[in-house]
Amino acid sequence: MSQQVYDALKPDVGPKVGDFVDATRNIIDAELNHQVDLLYGEISRLETQIKMMQQNIKELEGREPSPEDDKYSLTKKKLVRFMKAQGWYD
Repeated sequence: MSQQVYDALKPDVGPKVGDFVDATRNIIDAELNHQVDLLYGEISRLETQIKMMQQNIKELEGREPSPEDDKYSLTKKKLVRFMKAQGWYD
């Protein structure tokens, strides 16, 4: 409900109902603010995690391949040798 509608309707209700509506709005506002604070905290945590992952990616990209990594890489020569061994390549 907009503030204009609220202000227009408030004089038409009794003081008890008006007080109840005001208290309810305050409770809802407090709960909403709490949820927003939680979301900001979650966003901050995720941003930190993203920065850490970006740093890890940069470290991995800058790493030189080790001989062990090359041992398992599939090259054209290894593929042809395998295909000949299986009888698929003449």
